[in-house]
Amino acid sequence: MAVTFVGAGTIGANASVTTITLSSHVDTAVDDVYVALLINKGDSASISPPGAGGWTEIRSGLNGTTFAYALFWTRA
Repeated sequence: MAVTFVGAGTIGANASVTTITLSSHVDTAVDDVYVALLINKGDSASISPPGAGGWTEIRSGLNGTTFAYALFWTRA
């Protein structure tokens, strides 16, 4: 089976956002794989795993207390 790009999205920079919701793409099929890269920059940078849905952390990191990233994946 060939790998096909389905879509991408961004939340953007907004100092008042404390929670984001990851939603399915309209063309999602059984066994599609989602990859999410979450980045947080702020005085108390931290990232929690996405909500229900079986997301698995691949890698995460922190640069002091001002920059954090986390990479997750899940299967539809």
